[in-house]
Parts: sequence; C-alpha cells; structure tokens
Amino acid sequence: MGHEPDASDGGYHRPQRKMARTMKVLEMQQRNGDKDWQGEGGTSEGVLGQNRARKQTAPKSSGGVVEAAQSLKQLLEQDLNMKIEAMKAESQLEFTKLKDRMAKEVTRATAQMAQRIIASPRPAYPGLWRAGADSTTVRYAGQD
Repeated sequence: MGHEPDASDGGYHRPQRKMARTMKVLEMQQRNGDKDWQGEGGTSEGVLGQNRARKQTAPKSSGGVVEAAQSLKQLLEQDLNMKIEAMKAESQLEFTKLKDRMAKEVTRATAQMAQRIIASPRPAYPGLWRAGADSTTVRYAGQD
C-alpha cells in the first residue's frame, strides 16, 4: 500500500506541520535570544530565506504579543494587589469592631462590679478590709 514503509525509498514520512506561534513559542524565542524560528526542520536555501523574512517581521508581531502579555500580567498583579488591600481593610475593620465591642464589655462589666460593691452592705471578702468611721475610708485589715 502507499502508506506502508518500504525499504527501497526510506518509508512513508508524514509531512511535518508548521509550528503555530503561540505565546509559549514566542516566550521561548525571547528567552533563547530570538534565534531563527523554523516552521519546518529543513535546511535548504529556500527555508533559510523564509526564516530571514520571518525574522525581520517577527519582532514587530512578537513585540506586540510580549507587550500584551506583560500588560496582562501587570493588570493581574494590580487586581491581586487591590484584592489584598481590600482584604487588609476588611480585616482591619473587623479588628476595630472587635476591639470596640471588647472595650464596651469591659466598661459594662466594670460598671456592674462597681454597682455591686457600692450596693453591698458589707464586703464580698470580709476580713480583708473594713470601712472607716465615716464609711468613705477603706482600710485593709491589719492597718490600724
């Protein structure tokens, strides 16, 4: 058949496809110092001539793609930074709310304890202190 390998003519070879210029290929070109890009693996003069033509036009198109990629990267970084800042602001707000709520609770608890102390006819711990003659002076036991 026509597609089976034959020892006399070297066998059937599928024609090679040209590589698509994707972002990955363009980035590899840029990293490798913009070496000649060959769509087909040939080395004939015609292919080299095509490569020269491509090399002359490639920087314009690849530069635009690289700039677009860098612009997209910057936009993504800005978006990420904005999200981080929003999270920081939100956590700061939550912390402030919690701090205010705790301060109110401490104030309320302190006021309740003060009312209990004032309202109680004798101390919660008798023997630790005793009221003076005018009931405004508090002395600790053992202070005479």
